[in-house]
Order: sequence, then C-alpha cells, then structure tokens
Amino acid sequence: MPRNMNLTNCPVIVYDDKNTLIAKSIISEHYISDMIIRISNELREVQEGDRINLMVIHPASAITYSGTARRIRASMREVTLFNERQREARASLRHNLDSPAIAKILKDGTPQSAENPVPVVVANISTTGAFIKSPVGSFEMGSKVEIDINIQDRRVLLYGTILRAVRNSDGSRSYGCKFFFPK
Repeated sequence: MPRNMNLTNCPVIVYDDKNTLIAKSIISEHYISDMIIRISNELREVQEGDRINLMVIHPASAITYSGTARRIRASMREVTLFNERQREARASLRHNLDSPAIAKILKDGTPQSAENPVPVVVANISTTGAFIKSPVGSFEMGSKVEIDINIQDRRVLLYGTILRAVRNSDGSRSYGCKFFFPK
C-alpha cells in the first residue's frame, strides 16, 4: 500500500478464507503507519483472531488485503493487515455487484476529458478490474472509461481500459475493463 493512501470512508467487502461474503461495510478509521483499519458494526460474525480478506474500493481501483480481526468494542472491529511481504493479492477474488453506474469515455485518458455518459451496470469487480454491462456499441476495444458508481452509499470513481467484449443473450454487451490510475 502506498504510504500516502488513506482508506478512511472507503467501501469494503469482507470475505472469509473460503471467499464467502461476510459483509459490506465502510472503513471508519485507517492508520497508515500501523497497517490497521477499523470497520464498524457490520462485522458481528467476525470473532477475535479470525483471518479475513478485504476488498477495499478505493477511488482509483479495488485493493485486496488479508488481515487478522479483533474486537475493540461491541460495534467495532479492528483489522491488522499483513505486511506487504505476507499480504496475498487475490486477483481471482471477484464480487458480484450488479449495481447501476454511469460510464464516460475518456477522450485523452484523463478525468477532465470524460464525455458521453452511458448508463451501465457493474456486474462484478475484482482487484484488477470490473465487468460492465451496457448497450451494444457503447465502447470500443482499448477505450478508457470513468465509471461513476455508488457503493455502500459512497460515490466512487473507477478508471478502466476496455479489454474485451462479450455479447449477452438479451442483446446487451458485457465489457471487461482493467483498472488504471488516472493522470
């Protein structure tokens, strides 16, 4: 994790070691130097010492961490993240969102050049990218897009490059995009 990245108020999706969904929540506090995050209320099923996996939806991408949870009060769990050498990045961990969003094409690859809003559905998200559904012809291969999505009542902007397209049985297209950090 970059030293200057703050995850406070970012949406987080919590999984167990078998990649079973435990909860969706918001990071209420993040201590960068200690690699500690605090998540409130929604982790009632998590016990002290449980190892959990977190997919944090940061404005520039989704980031996966592994950590050990402990209870610090009835409504709050603290997760100590494993350090960079021990952390497991799980690109295969994919969460089904099926959330409506707005995608805009980035004409020159920067957020300032976003235009042509298209209503889409973010079908799923992983640490490396997202799969979005939209009308046929919405995007071209290689185009860069800004995806404006609401996750856990938080507006998040994700940026991706369209790498593949699949025709769906209902006549729509699904586009696979890989995340990138905007200029």
